[in-house]
Amino acid sequence: MRNHRVVAAALLALAAGSVGPSRSVSAHSFPKQTHPAAGSTVNSPPSEVAIEFDSPVRALSVKLQVLDSTGVDETAGATVVSKDRHCVSAPLKLLKPGEFTVKWKVMAQDGHGSEGSFSFMVAGGNGS
Repeated sequence: MRNHRVVAAALLALAAGSVGPSRSVSAHSFPKQTHPAAGSTVNSPPSEVAIEFDSPVRALSVKLQVLDSTGVDETAGATVVSKDRHCVSAPLKLLKPGEFTVKWKVMAQDGHGSEGSFSFMVAGGNGS
């Protein structure tokens, strides 16, 4: 009978470990901070948009677009990845007042991809 209790306790411990919190590490890169801030309204047009990620990204697999309300791409040059590969930025054309959507797509160092978007407003004109 004692052996059955030991086996039952071992199975219970094993089952509890399999449904408990996972210790695996997610390899996706996600934004920690954006400039301009997501959802913000800025008084003057930014000269660039930047996203800081929580883990390094692959420099050759980064896409960053800033679209106006009609879908026109307002980036003015190539996307730049910082030396530590945590920050992605792109220069912008002179933005007029209105709403802009930043679309991003990156790949983490181990190949897991992530993508998303956020918006910001430039004050002035009809929208403010």
